[in-house]
Amino acid sequence: MLKFTELAKSKIKEFITQTDKKDMSLRVSVTGRTPTGFNYAFSLEDYDAERPTDQYVREGGFATRIDPESAKWLKGATIDWTTKDGQAGFSVENPNNPAPAETEAELKEQIVDYLKTIFDPEIPVNIYDLGLIYNISIDDAKNVTVQMTLTAPNCPAAEQLPLDVKNKVSSVPGVQSSEVELTWEPPWDKDKMSEAARLQLGM
Repeated sequence: MLKFTELAKSKIKEFITQTDKKDMSLRVSVTGRTPTGFNYAFSLEDYDAERPTDQYVREGGFATRIDPESAKWLKGATIDWTTKDGQAGFSVENPNNPAPAETEAELKEQIVDYLKTIFDPEIPVNIYDLGLIYNISIDDAKNVTVQMTLTAPNCPAAEQLPLDVKNKVSSVPGVQSSEVELTWEPPWDKDKMSEAARLQLGM
């Protein structure tokens, strides 16, 4: 799974010590893919921020939490702490291939990965597992149309979420354009949530 260099372990423990809190964990996420590499996010979080679907790495005297979608792109990766041109930060040596998808099925999988980084502002679950995405269609030119709904017509994010979906899908490597169709049929209900979402919400 994920590994750390000794220097990275030392820096992470230093950051945890600076919080003056016990049981802090590191969260590592893959936030996007480009033709040349992955985008990552690193953050410290409290013990009670644990998610039911998290995968764990216990190395170096601290716990690292990784969501399942990020975990599949972090297999065999190594995190280091580097200094270059006067700037310091984490770097990741990742053996996984970030190249754009070659087939429609692969592209759809990548689109789903990106959609899972968008969260409903009122419910701490991504919009895909929440069941707001009804359909993803891709034509031969890799123009993408996403059919989605909202939890209710008066949802506070009624304007923002569709825009977030359009922009996020457009950023997927290989996608030529994206459009969002907002529908209310069938209306959303809790039965459309994934099992992971139900577990996360304690349902």
